[in-house]
Amino acid sequence: MQHKKVVLWGNVLVDALTDLETVNEWLTSFYRSQEIGDFDNNKEHREKLTDLLPFFITEKKIPFTAGCNMANIATNLSFLTNNLDLHYIAPIGRNFEEEFRNSMPQNVNIHLIVDPTKETYTLAGIDGAENNFVYNENAANGLLPEQLEISSHGDTLEGHISKADVFFTSGYELREQKYEATQRALRAVKKGAITVYDVANYSMFIDSTKKSVEQGAQYDVMLFSRKKSERHDKEDQERKYFLNNGTKILLETYGGDGSAIFYQDQDQVQRIDIPRIDNLDIEKGTTIGAGDAYIAAFMSKVFETIGDNDRAICDLEKLTKISQSPELLEEFGNYASRVASIKCGYESVRLNKEMVDLLL
Repeated sequence: MQHKKVVLWGNVLVDALTDLETVNEWLTSFYRSQEIGDFDNNKEHREKLTDLLPFFITEKKIPFTAGCNMANIATNLSFLTNNLDLHYIAPIGRNFEEEFRNSMPQNVNIHLIVDPTKETYTLAGIDGAENNFVYNENAANGLLPEQLEISSHGDTLEGHISKADVFFTSGYELREQKYEATQRALRAVKKGAITVYDVANYSMFIDSTKKSVEQGAQYDVMLFSRKKSERHDKEDQERKYFLNNGTKILLETYGGDGSAIFYQDQDQVQRIDIPRIDNLDIEKGTTIGAGDAYIAAFMSKVFETIGDNDRAICDLEKLTKISQSPELLEEFGNYASRVASIKCGYESVRLNKEMVDLLL
């Protein structure tokens, strides 16, 4: 039986040198935007929640914990289903290659674009003006010529991606200088493959996401991570825009306050609210990374429903049928919400499918 080839195009580690004052300013802004708490003059609170971030702080640098949200999704998928052929592609500096490989599950095939001239590979830094991640000018574009080899077998990036049945990418890969590299990757996906896009941070990536759609990219399934206060936002113009431009299922998570699923029925945007899960008798994790667990769990149910033997164009037809079934969407959303409540962020408790099924 030939399993579906799932390709995730992501980041790896960051070695962004900066001072602690700048880092603390960014943390304050980040948590304030997530509505987690007030960090002003609250050192104890800040230090406690710092541990929940997907990176750790030392005196002089903040190495990104291996792989950002695409690595989280690959990790989650690997433990939620055994019926996928998972491939993770990312640029990396030579000093982090072994560390990254050791951090990922063994059933994820890793294809690293190693730059031998760099000890580290800085994909992101701290922008003191906006207090947000920004990609520097030496990011992935410089390492992604059309025929770049990514393995000893001579596979090219685009040749490898073109064989995908499912292609994942995210807002981080579509940001700033990496924009053109991601557009090339999207164009390489063969017609009929399912594309999944994790917006990660709605306010940060919505503009670049719309720009990519305007230039021809299509995302069959999208996830928006939004603030709790936006849960009951009635404004649906952005949702309608994507659903009118090829998106079949639009998911939104609200920082630990539940989620919602949007789809289009006879030109009308329909909404299914998924409640927050509070009744599990286990320790809750931080909401940081919950969106990665959510989209992985949701898609694992999609893959389970589609099956192994269909090819890409049939998969897309089946995905369309799923998007028109409120019952299936609600079932998948409830499952995703429950998984996200127990498995959040990178290096969290790594549950396998049997353990998840037992707990849920």
